[in-house]
Amino acid sequence: TLRQNVQDHIKGLNFGYRVQLREAGITYLNKLGKFVGPHELECTDVKGNKQVITAARFVIAVGGRPTPLSCPGAEFAITSDDVFMKDTAPGRTCVVGAGYVALECAGFLTGLKQGGVTVLVRSMMLRGFDRDAVAMIKDHMQHAGTEIVEGVLPKAIEKLPNGRLLVTYEGGSGSGVVQSEYDTVLAAIGRAPDLPGLGLGANSGVSINVHEKSGKIVCVNEQTSVPHIYAIGDVIHGAPELTPVAIMAGKLLAQRLFGQSDKLMVYKNVATTVFTPLEFGTVGLTEDEAVGLHGEESVDSYISQFTPLEWSIHDDGHHAKLAYCKVVVGKAGPVKDKVLGLHIAAPNAGEIIQGFAVAFRKGLTFQDLAETVGIHPTVAEEFTTLSVLKSSGASAAKAGC
Repeated sequence: TLRQNVQDHIKGLNFGYRVQLREAGITYLNKLGKFVGPHELECTDVKGNKQVITAARFVIAVGGRPTPLSCPGAEFAITSDDVFMKDTAPGRTCVVGAGYVALECAGFLTGLKQGGVTVLVRSMMLRGFDRDAVAMIKDHMQHAGTEIVEGVLPKAIEKLPNGRLLVTYEGGSGSGVVQSEYDTVLAAIGRAPDLPGLGLGANSGVSINVHEKSGKIVCVNEQTSVPHIYAIGDVIHGAPELTPVAIMAGKLLAQRLFGQSDKLMVYKNVATTVFTPLEFGTVGLTEDEAVGLHGEESVDSYISQFTPLEWSIHDDGHHAKLAYCKVVVGKAGPVKDKVLGLHIAAPNAGEIIQGFAVAFRKGLTFQDLAETVGIHPTVAEEFTTLSVLKSSGASAAKAGC
């Protein structure tokens, strides 16, 4: 089954990681750590047995936990951590959230075709991502059968005698109070740093600066306000919540501490992909960010709406649907012809944006793209054939292959 295959895969990963730790001579303790002094960590196992270990340096890399809903009945909702732990199929599902986790879960649950999926969006989908591409993703998901209700949050969740969950929310389009029954409610409204149990308060002798709003650790080059304590990953304020970012930051930190390196982690211009049914790959600035940074007179975008070949030769639900590609470029001043951002909503967008991210880091220009001979008939080729400027008002829809 899908559930068992996922569990087996995770167990295999964990086993592999523990083998790698052992081979590297690293002692693994399956215990909960809590600072009890500047250099002392109290470790507690599942049976309550405690031991105190000491170290010259510490690295905090505890990641985050899903943020629970705040409405009555929130305890009946599961999170993305739980979806593959269920003994039964999710059935008709209400997904609460609008970030990548919420939309990715809604997308694959819709694809399972085991019950309808409704997404409750508080304000906007995929905040911080390119708005034109997000509009394409939304249209694609709705075309696939996902219901998206914007401007709402659940007011209450009630468990009915038949085991189903009654969700009450205020209609986002002036439709008043809405109630609907679901088999599963999945909360994906964000994640909070898993710091409360670490004993970072003044009483422990380890008082680390934490950002008031995000609750995350304030760091400078992964170093906290306590010089011998470092942090990597999702617990750092302002760092992208991406596993490869944490891995790279950890490697560079280790090299600086023990390998005589001076290379620092650069948290900007990190490529990422949202694995919605219409994949979305992105690196660099969005159009709005570029305009805000450089001014509207210095920024334009090359855009294309196109039909990938794999969609055009058979009808599997993609009929009449389009993919989307955008390159944000500088058109004046010091950023003239420089590629400021690349965005693509299309099949295999993650594979595509990974390659272009290397060129982007090396100072890619639009002329570089235009002078590159594309591989035909691939989706990635679209980046090399762009000719329509968004400011021209011309149609971005592409005819032919």
